Amino acid sequence: MGIVRLALALIVVAAHAQSYLPGLGFMNAFQAVNVFFIVSGFYMALILNERYVRPGDTRRFYVNRAVRLFPVYWFGLVLALCAQMATTGQALKPQIDALTPLGWIFAIVSNLLIVGQELPYTFCLPVTEAAPCLDPVAASLNPPAWSIAVEIAFYALAPFLVRDPRRIAGMILVGVAYFWAVRWVPASSLPDGVFAPRADAVWVRYYTLPSSFVFFGIGAFAYHMGRSSPIQGENYGLCVLVAVAVLTIDPIMPGWSILLTAIAVPALFHLTKHVSFDRKIGDLSYPVYILHFPVLVVARHHFAGSPDAIFYATIVGTLIASVLIKLAIEDNVERLRALIRPA
Repeated sequence: MGIVRLALALIVVAAHAQSYLPGLGFMNAFQAVNVFFIVSGFYMALILNERYVRPGDTRRFYVNRAVRLFPVYWFGLVLALCAQMATTGQALKPQIDALTPLGWIFAIVSNLLIVGQELPYTFCLPVTEAAPCLDPVAASLNPPAWSIAVEIAFYALAPFLVRDPRRIAGMILVGVAYFWAVRWVPASSLPDGVFAPRADAVWVRYYTLPSSFVFFGIGAFAYHMGRSSPIQGENYGLCVLVAVAVLTIDPIMPGWSILLTAIAVPALFHLTKHVSFDRKIGDLSYPVYILHFPVLVVARHHFAGSPDAIFYATIVGTLIASVLIKLAIEDNVERLRALIRPA
């Protein structure tokens, strides 16, 4: 799974650099993030059912997730500030300078703690004097972190959902119902001043937490179906219900591809779980994802007018930065996480 996770992160990097990776052009950045969510749902179900099983382990789970995410994220935040200064001479983006006091509170909290960075993509937050709604890209020092904010929301819910296939099925059905509501309620009918304006409906099918329920849920469901025979008793009915429901939607990626991914993830995990090299490759996926945007900002500044140079500089620069951060930070973080995990 490690090579797959790194490939997904690099697909996002390439898309932001307005290019694509050779051999992986069949998948766009939207789909790569959704597959990430499926993989995350599988892993969270795995560790919460097999590792964090005793009373009090839920707190350990939350602490472990925080230790996994924040050290690298905060380094990326510093790198983003440096990139902003190096390319514009200003520490902050122009719209951030125009924030109201409430907007400053939101910007500081969301940038430091990640949570809430997905909200401006969906809701109109009137906390700036520069525009009617807060621009989500302008509000974030490291814009790709919006998906990490969605992941954190899922982590908060996961201990109460992913241990029971019935609850997971309910989560998936809530997500399916959300997509059906989006399909039948046109964006033009939504109240002005509440939802952020968009040129199309991609934002409601991609950036919101309810839209992610299908992907996190299908990954967690795949874990449970891999543990027992899905053709027996209650599991059979749940499998049919989930499969039929998912096949009725088309949220960025078709329902059939969501189901195929869910089938493939457990198989790939069991095939590679004892391959240490694959695991080390996979450990680079998070640094690559969270560090690539500052590298891209610098590459655009120095190689303006040369798309190929921007692409290669971003890919190479991100990989080098990720390896260095893994050696300097992530390896130490992993040792700390090992102390937090249940014995």
